Amino acid sequence: AASDVYKRQDNDNDAYAFFGQLNFDLNDQWELSLAARYDKENRVQNVSPLQFPAGEPGARNTADFDKFQPKVTIRWQPNDFNTLYATWGEGFRSGQYNQNGIAEVAESVGIVGVSDIADQEDTESFEVGYKGDLLDGRMRLGAAVFDTTVEGQHFFSFIGAISAQILTNIDEVELRGGELDVQWNPTDRLSLYGAFGYTDSEIKAYAVDPNAVGNKAPYIAEITLNLGAQYDIPWNVGNTYLFTRLDYELRGEQYWDVLNSTARDDLNLLRLRVGVNDNDGKWSVIGDVQNLTDEIYNSEWVAGGFSAAAPGRIWRVTLRYNFQ
Repeated sequence: AASDVYKRQDNDNDAYAFFGQLNFDLNDQWELSLAARYDKENRVQNVSPLQFPAGEPGARNTADFDKFQPKVTIRWQPNDFNTLYATWGEGFRSGQYNQNGIAEVAESVGIVGVSDIADQEDTESFEVGYKGDLLDGRMRLGAAVFDTTVEGQHFFSFIGAISAQILTNIDEVELRGGELDVQWNPTDRLSLYGAFGYTDSEIKAYAVDPNAVGNKAPYIAEITLNLGAQYDIPWNVGNTYLFTRLDYELRGEQYWDVLNSTARDDLNLLRLRVGVNDNDGKWSVIGDVQNLTDEIYNSEWVAGGFSAAAPGRIWRVTLRYNFQ
């Protein structure tokens, strides 16, 4: 049977960036860092001349996305073991094309907020943090709090009424939270480490559906936790040592959509690595098992019935050799 819809286009992307950084020692304890980056991307969409029924057959569409991104950091190091810092900066993610003519199709069935092109994503972030060495250098501690505003956050949508997977923009999202990480080496052979993160997300503006304002942002877990341990074992086989490493990851509940209609439950994932390293760092052989318990969960779910299962247990062996 012949199809009554044909949509096809090729997309090309050219990107370039300029960046630089200057550091100033204000005195023995204070340092000021000024950085800047400029990104520009040109995207071209070539639409097939056979495309129908919506869009413009044979069209060549072009769009430019760019942003100047400054960053300012000030650091205070009262001694060799403690550092406090504050940083402010802006970030950028390029926009991109959806299927040509998709806005026309969506409008014909009464769906608003769909565009043939998703706008760029801009961020502004402020962070204050601490880094320190404790217990004669056997422990490293880091802590930070942040406040990030995202304008035009990209959001992947599947719209069943028009059988389309598209990118849309959430007008404004606020992210606030903190992070804490620690690494402790109680012996020369044993390393313990952990990290905890908390993010409070809120949709501040969404023109497509104002009912989403005040909801949690999609795909952002409120709580994350990582714990792990590595033990190095000398085993008298050449100039090598054996190591084993176990990592635990908790990904907290996250919503899939702007209306917070459904969420993925907490995930508990384990990863095991066992390997042999050369003491001089020239080579290694490492066996790796990700998702050790074969946890079953979705990596993607979109209102309308589209979902994608995450990979199950993954086995891998990595060989590495350094010729230098």
